[in-house]
Amino acid sequence: MAEKSPRPTDSAFAGRPAFTCPRSTVRDERFKRSIFHLPHENHFDVEGQAAWNRIQEWDQRLAMQVWAAISHFNEIWAAEVPASVIFDLPDQPWAFYLDLARWAYDEMRHSRMGERMMRGWGWNLADEVPFGCAQYNAMGPLDPPHRLALLYYFEDGLMREGIKPREMKILASAKDTASWQDMDYDWADEAQHVHYGYVWVRHLLGIKDDSRFDLGQITNEARAHMLEYVESVKNQPAAHLAPFFDHLYEKLQSAPLVELKTDPNERFDWQPIRAQQE
Repeated sequence: MAEKSPRPTDSAFAGRPAFTCPRSTVRDERFKRSIFHLPHENHFDVEGQAAWNRIQEWDQRLAMQVWAAISHFNEIWAAEVPASVIFDLPDQPWAFYLDLARWAYDEMRHSRMGERMMRGWGWNLADEVPFGCAQYNAMGPLDPPHRLALLYYFEDGLMREGIKPREMKILASAKDTASWQDMDYDWADEAQHVHYGYVWVRHLLGIKDDSRFDLGQITNEARAHMLEYVESVKNQPAAHLAPFFDHLYEKLQSAPLVELKTDPNERFDWQPIRAQQE
């Protein structure tokens, strides 16, 4: 292998300080500030949950369309986590970087799905949609295994509880083929991400045998950090989602995404994965 050439001294980039990976997010200043993006993230936000419930109770299919789009849009945090781990760990196997880079790419694609969907509805994302930062801000300062473990916990929970098929059933009932297709891609990706998480969290913990190893301890530790963060920011104005969902409720009443024909006796069994659940 040839020796490295000297660093240039006449470049516009010469002499710049070395890049360090941020431990908290920076969002576009045009967006209305929000720490969380959906009410299941912050169980202290009673008003935000009530504002969301008003949409949910009005029409569950319409609520799922909104939930899916906002959730996808905010999956930028799920790209930030593996990207930060790649930056922090320079001496790992090539497969480690390949899998985590794919993981980050997939999550960026999911974020684009949500953005595309809501812009197609004519929504002003900067003013009307919560663009959160809680998950990465909670986990960014921690070591790479705990960062990946929280992401693995959410991905594994979605597969374990069968939540994705139920979400797709609701979207199919709404006859929203675009949202259904986005969720189908998401489901396929998340199944692969569970494998990435299990393999590489074990690797970072030094587990080298082929026996089934329970990641419950580290995921519980990661969840505890997340809950401590929620507790620390719960009283900040940006932690409250009611203004977003009150506005969206009024917007949806004037221009619903689907024609409302839901049978009041028809209810779908669906709950999100929460960091605080047992």
